[in-house]
Amino acid sequence: MLGALIGYYFNQALLGFLAAGTLLNIWYLYKVIDIAGIIERSNLSLTKDTIWNHLTKIVKKQAKLVGIDGPQSKASRSVGRKLLKEIEKSFDMTMDGFCLLDKNNSLIWFNQAASDWLMLSEDDLQTPINHFIDTPAFWNFLKVDDYQNRLEVKAPNDKDIYLSCQLVPFGKNERWIIFRDVSQPVRLAKVRNDFTANASHELRSPLTVISGYIEVMNEDSSINEEWKKPVEEINRQTIRMQRILSDLLLLSQLEAETDRMDDRVIDLQAIVLSVKKDIMSRKNPPERFEVNFSHSGLISGDEFRLQSVVNNLIENADRYSDIGDCICVNWVIDNEGGHLSVIDNGVGIEAKHIDRITERFYRVDKGRSRKAGGTGLGLSIVKNALQNHNATLEIKSELGNGSEFICHFPKERIVA
Repeated sequence: MLGALIGYYFNQALLGFLAAGTLLNIWYLYKVIDIAGIIERSNLSLTKDTIWNHLTKIVKKQAKLVGIDGPQSKASRSVGRKLLKEIEKSFDMTMDGFCLLDKNNSLIWFNQAASDWLMLSEDDLQTPINHFIDTPAFWNFLKVDDYQNRLEVKAPNDKDIYLSCQLVPFGKNERWIIFRDVSQPVRLAKVRNDFTANASHELRSPLTVISGYIEVMNEDSSINEEWKKPVEEINRQTIRMQRILSDLLLLSQLEAETDRMDDRVIDLQAIVLSVKKDIMSRKNPPERFEVNFSHSGLISGDEFRLQSVVNNLIENADRYSDIGDCICVNWVIDNEGGHLSVIDNGVGIEAKHIDRITERFYRVDKGRSRKAGGTGLGLSIVKNALQNHNATLEIKSELGNGSEFICHFPKERIVA
């Protein structure tokens, strides 16, 4: 403000304001350089591998750029010690847990929240973090450099506390791992899943009885002609309801048992060929069904979940293709991992629907979906089953030109 007033006096208000701002920034930078010097030379028991060393390097680099790197006073060192304590205190007051890891995933530094949840002490520095969360899912999470991915784990000190983990790159070889308590939303999701599973299970028995009677009526030749169409429609809708209940139970199971993976070596090619045999034996099969595996299809995973992935993707390709269309399943391996793609030349999907198509009961064309017998849960099942394998689903489609669904498996899942 003072710079603006002086500039105004000389008819250069903007220039005065900018000059004052520049001088203020230089003054602040001097103070930060003082702190950097304190960190580097004081007896604060901070090793060169701590977070503060990285701060020192950054500040000194910036100081050299403006040419104001110089000696620090005793007074500034005292201010710096106080500021460092305040920064550490702020970290300890946050509700999230912070751990700084080196290139070997060993602990360099952690705050109070992380200490409480993981039961850490100063003696645990330089210890690999997977020593405290020893699960296969957490091991795979650390191996994959996917900074958008999150993983839910149980806190070692209390199995009723659920923590969301996320990796954030830091420095040259270090990474932050940030923990957040997500116990409440996890419990709410569990209540929802339990309700869905229980409701589906309770509906299954009466629906089975209804289905039996409708099936008998549908095959009864003595039934009046005027009742035949209504009975056929009731039978069709009953079968559809049974499929929806089955898919709801399957989806609830996948969401509830994320930590109960039965990992073993699975042959994806054998699963694909089994589904192909079933599809081609139907009344109106696709004109061509190609299976191309350029590499071995062996993968580490849960057979039940992988079977659900392959079955739903191929079923969708068949359901939304017309007679005479082609289905193609490809498997390739590269430096990123393994990639299973299911391609059809069916009706395709508009771009506006692609981001939401994996939501429960989301339908692109409601009329066609119901007519084709879809439940609206197939891609939700695929997405959840892939997440259990740290894999992702990519969808490429163009209206009228077919679709391609690609499952990207991390290289840690590939069996050489």
